[in-house]
Amino acid sequence: MKNINIASKNANDFFENTRKIYDLLADTESKNIFAMKLLYNSTDSLEYINMMRKKESKNLKKKKFYNKRVFKLNNYLRTNNKQLVIYGLNEKMHRAYTIYNGNYLDIFGFCIDDLDSAFKKDNVPTISFKEILSNKDKYTVFIGEFKNFSQIKKLLIDNEIDYVKNKSVFNEGDKCKKIIKKVIKKLLPKNKFESLKKIKATIEISQTENLKQYFDPQIINFSNDEIFVDAGCLDLKTSKAFLHACKSVKKIYAFEPDPCQFQKCVDEAKAYEFIEVLPYALWHKKTKVNFACQELIPAAGHVTENNLENNGNLINIDAISLDDFLKGKEVTFIKTDIEGAELNALIGAEKTIRKYKPKLAICIYHKKQDIIDIPLYINSLNPEYKFYIRHYSDGPYDTVLYAI
Repeated sequence: MKNINIASKNANDFFENTRKIYDLLADTESKNIFAMKLLYNSTDSLEYINMMRKKESKNLKKKKFYNKRVFKLNNYLRTNNKQLVIYGLNEKMHRAYTIYNGNYLDIFGFCIDDLDSAFKKDNVPTISFKEILSNKDKYTVFIGEFKNFSQIKKLLIDNEIDYVKNKSVFNEGDKCKKIIKKVIKKLLPKNKFESLKKIKATIEISQTENLKQYFDPQIINFSNDEIFVDAGCLDLKTSKAFLHACKSVKKIYAFEPDPCQFQKCVDEAKAYEFIEVLPYALWHKKTKVNFACQELIPAAGHVTENNLENNGNLINIDAISLDDFLKGKEVTFIKTDIEGAELNALIGAEKTIRKYKPKLAICIYHKKQDIIDIPLYINSLNPEYKFYIRHYSDGPYDTVLYAI
């Protein structure tokens, strides 16, 4: 009976907290996303993500499948009693697998060269090419290695293995292409040299970053001389998107603890004297932490307390709190996308948030409890914040809490 009372108390706390957050959210869209994400976090069913996305877009109201190419492929596989194998594993294919498998498609797994290391690094189902050869009638292969597309295609044809002819099945860039075409049509008749420079910049931003994510124009109003913290800058593309969205930037502090990604960011930042790239993980205090590097999917690198994680790809890195780093200096905007370390980073930024009330764009999808814990913590620091939630993918990723 005692355990039941404890469970009941915990349940009451949960319901009270969810109601408090629901009431803090500033618009209906945020409330809808919050409710659907809670259901998803409780069930792991992407049906709630689908329902959320349908509410967000009138054009998707009657569509069960958002990607027509995926719908056609699914029909083909079912009609021919085939299982889909993705040849090659990279960030885009891993993302496609997470979004579509079990909901839109039944994906058997990945065919890759080094099965052992890939399985240990990413915990994904794998199959050898030899096994595909011995069961040709069972599998259809999608070529996910775009750099070696021609060679893999020839290999499949030579061995009479069924493969997907349309290599853009999982392409989510159609909207970007339309934007680029409009820019080209609008700018090219004028000064060609300046137009081509603008087109190049637009292509770079459009293909690598959803400009609305973190800087949603319906929510964010920029001020003069913004001072931006990019926590988890990865390849500096979010900082570049910030420059594109905000016309008055005084300083950018870009934090990237992965050594390989850090050097890429340093190289990218050479063209911008106001960008300072820093090799630290943001944490609640200054310390050393374990960091799990992900060679195949760099964006998934993360701080971990598990000494055995990732089969030896752990490194020991420096972590610092934002308060200790800034030493009282002002920032106006903090973005964090740091694979589950968001709450720790916010705890380490307590003084900064209390004193300056910077705009916040915080990812709340890496840990299920973040959608509860993070808004409650921010509200405890400054009750004047207004909260918004937006979701920027067809899968469970890319849910952002804004505190304004």
